[in-house]
Formats: sequence, structure tokens, C-alpha cells
Amino acid sequence: MKSRQALNVFGIVATLVLPSALMFGGCSSSENGGTDSSVGGAGPGKADAGSGGTGGAKADASGSDIYSPPDVVAASDGPTAPDIQPQIDTQRVSDAPLLDGKGDMGVGLEAGVIDTRSTTPSDGPIDASSTQAGSDSALDGGSEGSTDSGIDGMVETTATLLLGDTGSNSFYRFNITPATDPVLTAVVSTPAFTTCPIVGPTGELFVGQFTADGVILRYQSPLTALAPNGSISGVGVSYNEMMAFVDSELWVPNTSGYEGCTTESENLVRLAFDTTGQATAVGTVNTNLIGANRGILWEPVSRSLYVTQCAPVNTIQHFYVAQDHTVTALTAVVENGLNNPHMMVVAPWGGELFVANAGTPANPGNAILRFALDSQGNATANGSISGNGLNLPIGVQFMPWGELVVVNNGNATISRYVFDAAHTATPSRAPFAVLLPTDPGVNGVGFFTVIAGASTAVMDAGGT
Repeated sequence: MKSRQALNVFGIVATLVLPSALMFGGCSSSENGGTDSSVGGAGPGKADAGSGGTGGAKADASGSDIYSPPDVVAASDGPTAPDIQPQIDTQRVSDAPLLDGKGDMGVGLEAGVIDTRSTTPSDGPIDASSTQAGSDSALDGGSEGSTDSGIDGMVETTATLLLGDTGSNSFYRFNITPATDPVLTAVVSTPAFTTCPIVGPTGELFVGQFTADGVILRYQSPLTALAPNGSISGVGVSYNEMMAFVDSELWVPNTSGYEGCTTESENLVRLAFDTTGQATAVGTVNTNLIGANRGILWEPVSRSLYVTQCAPVNTIQHFYVAQDHTVTALTAVVENGLNNPHMMVVAPWGGELFVANAGTPANPGNAILRFALDSQGNATANGSISGNGLNLPIGVQFMPWGELVVVNNGNATISRYVFDAAHTATPSRAPFAVLLPTDPGVNGVGFFTVIAGASTAVMDAGGT
């Protein structure tokens, strides 16, 4: 197991080192068999542009993997326009002192951002009734077909970003606002390579590790104490890079692990939870899933499931998931210059899919690909976004206020973009340096998730 790297990060607030007795090994993707439960369901068919988000257990978690805890309220009286620089209160909600108050590590804002998006992103009108709640399409308060947390122009203006790092066996927690760089509030050490944090609809945090033993770490109170809450193991999960809630179940793709992007058969494991929160494997999906599986996205409106597959496969598998969780393979996506695609997200305005086009360490990707979605979730190439420091992008998510945030594995930075009423992207801040990359393209920062609302500075949560 690799030792943790010493951090020198702007705004470091705390290091939470959990004792080995409380920590549990991995969530990652590779070689496990299982029985295939993927039959039936409805087929594709183009229609009006739909919208999407990420599902959740016991109740769908709408929005781009953004979880809004029940005790979080909107933090502003209105939206923030990109051309306005209001004073945003970034005061910590904890009395714990900052350990490091160093200045901005941004490396300069690039003016030459290219957005090649088509002006006709779908083959039909966007249905405003099916857009993601809790999000807005731009910092100017949104545009047609968008909704937000208050429906009256109020959007959450603080979010918590949870970022996995395979290089240091840790995950990081940042507060982020529209007008400030991320501020670190906690570092949590784990036993092995940390990949795919995800928050369930009950507010529990699940953290994956890229190991063969298939353990998924669980934490309560992700905005405050980050209290260990056991683990999930022995369920057929191995070397997964990402997870997604599909209705009431947690779906975890396996990969070929350290062997890389292979075409050997792999599967996706379905985990169900009983009334006590105990997880049990209830089935698998095998069709079209291989060792090259990487990112996964659930879009509940069209009931579409997407799985990215890395180079040289360079494919996004598309499935329809019926109410009984039988799965039908639909037409895979192979266009728009896919090159080692990883994380995906559906835009807050609906009808458009964004994909982190990572590329390879030898030829780092420098674009976020855009795809128009019809109401059945079928994707059509719709241009791309480049510039503003994109370098082997792995993670991509929308903030509650509509800003797009990208984590670059190639240089361990965060790039950010806002959108106008026509959904054209513009850089919103200079790239932010998270930490020195440990092994670009192999280990380091990548997958992340977002929770609406601020997190507290954690000095000690029962660990040592």
C-alpha cells in the first residue's frame, strides 16, 4: 500500500486519519462473474429532448450527483450572474482554526475556451417539467426549461466537493462557492486506492477503493464528522472506479483492474439495502460490460444507464432499465471523438450529456464532449468544450448553481465553466491546483461527487 503524500494545499483545514480498525478496503472494478439479470425492457426511439440526473436509493436523487441534505437551506437571496462579483460570505461554520492560509494557487485563466456545441442540441423541445430539481443552468439565474432549489430564483451558493485520490490513499473534502476557489475542510485516509465517492439519498457517504477485495467504505455525516459506518464486502465487487444509485439499489461496475482497458467479459453488481441498511447482492448485469468499464451514470427520467469504456474501446454503453431492474442494451455511443471517456453528467437544463474525455498520459485529453439526448436517452454528438487548463479530465459535475466543475488527473487541477442562456460555456475561474499529481493518468485525483451546502472544518472525528 502506498504511503500518503505530504500535502501542501491552499486552505488546508484538517487531516482526519482514521485508525486501521475502523477502515475497510475497496470499491473498484474488475474480474467477477455472476448471473445476468439483463433481459427485457423497452427499446430506444428518438423523441423530445429529455433531462436527467442521478438516481438514488429509496428515492431518486435528482441532479448531477448532487445530494441536498434535508437540513440544508438555500444560502442566497438570488442567483449570481457571471458578470457580477458580489461579496460572498465564505466564513467557516466551525471555530476550528485554519492550519494553512496560503494564497490562490490558480495558474492563470485561459481566454481561448472553445465551445463547439451545435445550436440545435436536440431533435425536439426540452420539457421543462422534467428538468433536474435543485440545479440551475447558469449563474445568471438559468434559462428556459431550468429549475432550481426554490423555483423562484434561489439557488444554493455553497457546495461540498468530495474528491477521491488513488495516489495518496485518501479522499478530500472542499467547500466551494461561485466566487471562490475550493477550501479544504478535511482529508480522510483510507487503506487503499480511493476512487468513487457517492452520497446516497439518505445522506450516507459510500467510498470506493480500487482493490481486488471489493470493499466499499461507509460514512455518516459527510458534511460534518465523517463518522465511519462500517463497510460492504463479499458481494462480488472488484476494482470498480465508480458507482451509481439506480432507484433503491447501488450499482457497481467491475473492471479488469491493473490490467487496464481490456475487452474480457466483466459485470455490474446490483446491491440492495434492507431496512437496517445491510447491503446484499441481488443480481448482475453482464451484457456489453467488459474490463474497460470506467464511469457510470443513471438518468432516471428516461431510465437510461450509461457506462463509459476506456481506450482502445472508446465507447459509452447505453441501457434501458425497467422498473423491475431488468436491463436492455440500446445503441452504444462511439462518436464525437471519444478517447478514454470517464465520468459523465447530464446538464441541469436537461437534454444534454457531458463526458470527460480523458485521453491517455502520452496524449492527454483536453476536452469535455457534449451529446444531445432525446427523450429515450439516445445520444448524438453535440460539440465539445476545451481550454481553461483541461488536462486528462476524469471527473465532471455541475454545481447546484449551474457551474460545471472538472477535475484534471493530468495536472491535479480543477477547471470551472459557466453557461449563458444559449448554454455556451465560458471559463469562470482560473484552474485551481489541488495538489501535486502523484502519477498522472495512473494514480491521483479524478472521480468526485457534490453535496449542496457547506461542510465544517474537521480537526478530529474520533480518529487519531
